[in-house]
Amino acid sequence: MRTHFNPSFDSPLMQRKTLVPLQWCVMLIGLSVPISVALDNVLMAVVLLGALFSLGSISRIAATQPVARAALMLFAILFLAMLYGATPLKEAVSTLGKYIDLMFVPIFIFLLADEAVRRKARHAFILAMLITLFMSYLVGLKILPIMSWMTVFAEPGNPVIFHSHITQNNMMAFAVFLALLEWRDATTLAKRIFWGAFAVLGIFNTLFMVQGRTGYLILLVLLGWFVWTSLARHMRKRGKSWGWKQGVSIVLVIIVGSFAAYQGSARLHDRVALVASDYQAWTPDHGKLTSTGQRLDFYSNTLQIVR
Repeated sequence: MRTHFNPSFDSPLMQRKTLVPLQWCVMLIGLSVPISVALDNVLMAVVLLGALFSLGSISRIAATQPVARAALMLFAILFLAMLYGATPLKEAVSTLGKYIDLMFVPIFIFLLADEAVRRKARHAFILAMLITLFMSYLVGLKILPIMSWMTVFAEPGNPVIFHSHITQNNMMAFAVFLALLEWRDATTLAKRIFWGAFAVLGIFNTLFMVQGRTGYLILLVLLGWFVWTSLARHMRKRGKSWGWKQGVSIVLVIIVGSFAAYQGSARLHDRVALVASDYQAWTPDHGKLTSTGQRLDFYSNTLQIVR
């Protein structure tokens, strides 16, 4: 009697055997993203390989979950856009590879379905950013010298540790937001002090120590969202209405606070003013010398393509 061996990569047994190890990989990604690109790539490769054993479940998420659908549709649009224009195919594929993380969205949704796993992954990321924040202050205060393993952008006047000032400030702004959420839900005084201190030190590091201007915008938006949701929740608990008047008040407070920070910090003032000067000096297709000019070239070229 002949038997046929038909391996099932999406069997419930294989899912159970691979689920916990893959969840640990995802939690470790939270720790590795702010620190090591090499380790991050290894963990992502392991997650991608392990996802083959749960392909059916992940496919259903990709088809039914709005965020997953949006991510995959965006990647599909980018793939089609790669075929348009005069850019050499090798260079276009290399650029598309920078957006491959969009393909991981349904995988992460599947692996992070458990709140306990999400919390551990979130805390792993915060731990990595806490290490980054601590060392950033040591470098900024000239207690710790610049070392060979640090990023090439590191200097006392721009105390970045593992990544460029753009990347560190982006992630620090998000870490501040997560810390504020933890502070809001803290049940003990010690936890509120810890999370509050982390948030305050992270805000100061983002605005006044590190030079990444994109982080300024991310921090501004996330702080506004945090204040909005916190006040709305507080008003609902008290049985009071929450409308556009309260929203306008929050926007005004954020604008006044941003203006005060802009006027009170010479570094913040100079970094923002540099955007204005770069904009005035920009001419179409000649913005490669500055980050602002490059972005303006992107916008200009995009409008031309659409037209």
